Amino acid sequence: PVFSSKYFGKWSDLGPAYADHPHNDILFILCEHGIAGLGLVLWLAAWWLAKGMVEVRRGSLRHLGVMAGISGLAVHSIWNMPSTIQGTVVTVAYLLGISFPAPDRDGSGGSTRLHLAALIAGIILAGALSFRPAVHLVAQWYYNDGRLLKEDKQGGPAVYMLRHALALTSAPWRANFMMGTVLYGSGYFNEARLAFEADERENPFGADSVLHQGKCLREQGDFIGAERLARRALEILPNYPDAALTLATMAYKEADSVPKSGRASVRKAALARAHQWLTFALRYSPRHPEALKLLGHVEIMDGKYQAAYEAWKKSLDARPGDDALRYRLEALGNDLPRLLRGGSASPKAGETSPLRGGKPR
Repeated sequence: PVFSSKYFGKWSDLGPAYADHPHNDILFILCEHGIAGLGLVLWLAAWWLAKGMVEVRRGSLRHLGVMAGISGLAVHSIWNMPSTIQGTVVTVAYLLGISFPAPDRDGSGGSTRLHLAALIAGIILAGALSFRPAVHLVAQWYYNDGRLLKEDKQGGPAVYMLRHALALTSAPWRANFMMGTVLYGSGYFNEARLAFEADERENPFGADSVLHQGKCLREQGDFIGAERLARRALEILPNYPDAALTLATMAYKEADSVPKSGRASVRKAALARAHQWLTFALRYSPRHPEALKLLGHVEIMDGKYQAAYEAWKKSLDARPGDDALRYRLEALGNDLPRLLRGGSASPKAGETSPLRGGKPR
């Protein structure tokens, strides 16, 4: 699921990384248990429907209501996965239990023992069907606590809660990915990379987990491996702006590492690559604040101060709370007339200025 269209394109353009389960119980059974499993379920459903129709022909409104209720849930399962919801599976179990014919006063409707056995079987079925959703519910509690602790910047407790969630279930909420982001933000890049690798194994088409593995390698000094993984993320999701932004950042840092007395051609080629990747990212996400911010740095290094000012202004419009960027934009705006006339930057806009990453006073 994508919650914001400003960073991504249309749903039809997205890769399979954003569809980690089919939202269809029938397809899910087929994928998990094959044709044999789906055939068994369909055979049981056909047997139950045949028995129910016999009772409906005898005038049983109870069976008609039960069949209508379960049929509604069956139709719902085509577009969703009600079998993973605890309340739904308990309801189905009770409906199946009361669908057994109750004993009539003359005993023609079935024996009392059979009715009691059906009730016990319904309770056992309800418990069995509820076990997995109950485990998922507890795991989700751990996951939610971990997510809140992550937002509160409590890395250690967040990882503790997420590990508990992973111990209970395979974590459809991508707890491994969230744990990786917590570890990455805390500076544990190797452990974060292992968490992202575990997330990739659970979501083989997860472009974001591949990209974050590359970011971990970049922080560990493996720039070749980082670039390879960023490109692989783009192969999985061709319109992934964050992957393009990562490649642009690496190209910008390469250009920035070339001394002023060094080879101008190497610096120029790196800046051209950075500009190319940023153009690609902004094509799919025109208001991406980080891409616009980096574009401003690239334009300044290339001597295009007016373009840098416009890029930073758009970035600040997209994310008004970036006070550091606001300070840099004001400093650049003060120096802009002098720079456009071909003059040099003032001391305030020199090596220690916000143009080079200085801090607000």
